[in-house]
Amino acid sequence: MSVPFILRDYYFQVLGDSRVYATARRIFVAADDAQYVSFVARGGVAWKVATEADLWQLLASGAPDLLPEGIPAAVAARKDHQISKADKVAFEVAFNHENRLRTLEGLQPITKQQFLNGIRNLL
Repeated sequence: MSVPFILRDYYFQVLGDSRVYATARRIFVAADDAQYVSFVARGGVAWKVATEADLWQLLASGAPDLLPEGIPAAVAARKDHQISKADKVAFEVAFNHENRLRTLEGLQPITKQQFLNGIRNLL
């Protein structure tokens, strides 16, 4: 018997970590968690990922709503994914407009990194 891969209800294990990440609950659970034990008993095998950052990137690109809220690296992965979906031309236009406005207001121009950080803070 095997368990079909359904991203919204699956388990991931970071290599070297005894816990598994439960996408349905958006939390890490212990290997003896009742729902995980049932998953394994039905033939399920947790998907292995090299690092926690890899897990967050994988989920951010496929299902960002499955990322946990309370883990800063996961929140950053979600924001970076949202930013990556923005059109490069639109970004450049907005960045240039921001610096034109700053010049008119007598303020120093900002760098692209500062502009990206400002966008992240809005998300």
